Amino acid sequence: TSILHSVPLVGFSQTPARLLYQPDVSLAVVECSDLSTQDSCEAVIQNLHNWTTRKGVDIKALAIYIEGRPCPASMQCHAIKSGAFLMGLRSLGFPISGAISGK
Repeated sequence: TSILHSVPLVGFSQTPARLLYQPDVSLAVVECSDLSTQDSCEAVIQNLHNWTTRKGVDIKALAIYIEGRPCPASMQCHAIKSGAFLMGLRSLGFPISGAISGK
């Protein structure tokens, strides 16, 4: 057998959640996964909140893409695991369309 099969957490690393803005359609896009970092999830919500209070950034809707990845519970982002991240997004008052994939 390969040495990689004997190491259970090989290939797992936390990645930041991403926030993109498409000004031509006034759409904010959030991409995240179970392995997103807590800091990046908080930054996404903070940036969206700041954009809504600022003039010049007009967000009419939010699209969220969540990818589920099989990983140990200790590596999962608490905000995503507990639902606090989604509640934070809902508190901003945008219509949300989501797509979820993975395990």
